[in-house]
Amino acid sequence: MIGVDTGADKRAMVLGYGAETFIDFQDAGDLTAKIVAASAGLGPHAAIIASGSGAAYDQALLYLRAHGTLVCVGLPTDAWIRADVMLTVSKALRITGSFVGNRQDAVEALDFVARGLVMPRIAIEPLDRVASVFERMEKGLISGRVVVKC
Repeated sequence: MIGVDTGADKRAMVLGYGAETFIDFQDAGDLTAKIVAASAGLGPHAAIIASGSGAAYDQALLYLRAHGTLVCVGLPTDAWIRADVMLTVSKALRITGSFVGNRQDAVEALDFVARGLVMPRIAIEPLDRVASVFERMEKGLISGRVVVKC
């Protein structure tokens, strides 16, 4: 598993969740080349994009290996996926979206929790700091989730 994000906090979180490699997209140089190199020179089998940036979707199509799958999870505003038809066909790429899981997905997810395999990073902030939480969220400075306590 390769995690792509930016910052030391995100690096620690992604590696703590079990990723084998972390690539900071702000320090990466040629991000596509680094992702391909980190996946035995072939590119990953799948890219699950949760980014708020539409560019992350287009870029994933460049680094996926043949028969790879792009899974769209994040919902960037006014974003489109621009898939080069020749590349998509020649690599037999699949593009799919995932908005909500089904009942079996929920059962499997709860099983991961029950076995202690899910360790969410949660910070608790008082209600009077909600403005600060939103500011940090807009700047991409939050690792994990924040719960606002009343």
